[in-house]
Amino acid sequence: MRKGTPSPCPLCDAEPISATHLPDKDAYQIECRRCGKFSISGTLYSSRGIPNALRPWLSAYTRQGHEHGRPTEMLLSSNIETLGQEMEKISPKDRVEKLLQSLIKQTSHVGAPVEFSAQWDYPLATAHNSQEAMFHVGELKKKGLIEFFNMTHLLVTHDGWAHGNPAPLPMASPSKSDDESTTGKKEWDVFICHASEDKTEVVEPLAVALKGEGFAVWYDRSELTIGDSLRQKIDDGLIKSRFGIVVISPKFFAKKWPGLELDGLVQKEISGEKVILPVWHNVSHADVSRYSLPLAGKVAGSTSQGIPPLVQELIRAIRSTANATGGAVLSAQMEPNAKHPVLPANLEPDTTMFRKLDHMASEKTVRELLNQKIYTKQFRLEDDHFLVDLIDEFQRIENCYLDDELRKESEKLVKKLVALLNIVRRTFFSVGDGRLKFYPDPIDSKHYDAEWTELVKAIDSAWTEYKTYRMTVKERLRV
Repeated sequence: MRKGTPSPCPLCDAEPISATHLPDKDAYQIECRRCGKFSISGTLYSSRGIPNALRPWLSAYTRQGHEHGRPTEMLLSSNIETLGQEMEKISPKDRVEKLLQSLIKQTSHVGAPVEFSAQWDYPLATAHNSQEAMFHVGELKKKGLIEFFNMTHLLVTHDGWAHGNPAPLPMASPSKSDDESTTGKKEWDVFICHASEDKTEVVEPLAVALKGEGFAVWYDRSELTIGDSLRQKIDDGLIKSRFGIVVISPKFFAKKWPGLELDGLVQKEISGEKVILPVWHNVSHADVSRYSLPLAGKVAGSTSQGIPPLVQELIRAIRSTANATGGAVLSAQMEPNAKHPVLPANLEPDTTMFRKLDHMASEKTVRELLNQKIYTKQFRLEDDHFLVDLIDEFQRIENCYLDDELRKESEKLVKKLVALLNIVRRTFFSVGDGRLKFYPDPIDSKHYDAEWTELVKAIDSAWTEYKTYRMTVKERLRV
């Protein structure tokens, strides 16, 4: 086998792709971000003779087979019409079901977000294009089977998992003793996930202190090195342990974890219980915010108070599982002795302005506008007016903030919202009854995808900036 020169995918024209020549079969094995891995005859690949009408259906056939681990037929001039027509016959209702199954298949565990790009993943919905894929996504959302986690990821809900996995789940019998059944028994109380560089200074003293309190602690195999999967390390630890302590430090961030894995620490639950306890070491709130806003907002313990007080806080959190609330929750905020800026002169007028703006456009309202109405194209004329009014209000008050940091964050947010509005005004057109539709002109598949990608980036950027603004406000004004 030899790698061929990268060229556009024969099904979707995406590039670059991986094309490996199979000389013994006069065929090529193709790997495409949109269409998955599939094989195609050399003649068909060289001629690029697949009719345009069949391409999206064949793309759905190959991608779904790849994602679900099902063998697919080599694409030949003699079979592509039959394969394409079979996919096209799938009803819209069944296409929605297939999409849900694909999302579940890609999800590492219940509660984990799954990446979904309408531009690249529309074959999973057996869709003709990204617009149809988002229609199916909207149907799953309307039924409560998925939620929008952020601009690039979806989240399968409990109802979605139940709908997509109708078989009853195994139940642990409470009547059995530990000797009768060990399937639900954990070997350790806690494991400590940590960068190997933090072992001597933090992890070993912490483990010794916890052991002194009667806890079984596992940490030798939970060291993190470059190339490890953070999620896999934590999942491995939770197989044998009731709780996981994750030491967040400069050395931890030096491993350059993907943002999704960091954000996922906040969502990690087992049977509805919070099982991850973050511990900050030599990092500030601002340091963590740069890597993960959700992680920065999670209550955690800190080594700044010393190991003994930290251990007592962790013990209270672990033992809180006996309470009705369920799950371990740290009650002390991070860095309790850290000095936060005090703004006695600025506090009252700045707080008044923030509350006025927040009354007009709460976090929930802005999230719905950006993450749902614009992103799913359920956009109306009044939403456009709301976005304009929001920008006008921000521009009116941004220079009124007395605190420099708030004024700076407000100005940055206005720029992102204006950029988003400009793209919306260019790509959304009225289709009657007050509805606006994403319909870039002139219509061309590549132009459409490019416009959609630009829009999604602008939405994501605006939403990230809005969250940063609100976090800054809450930190400095204590609201």
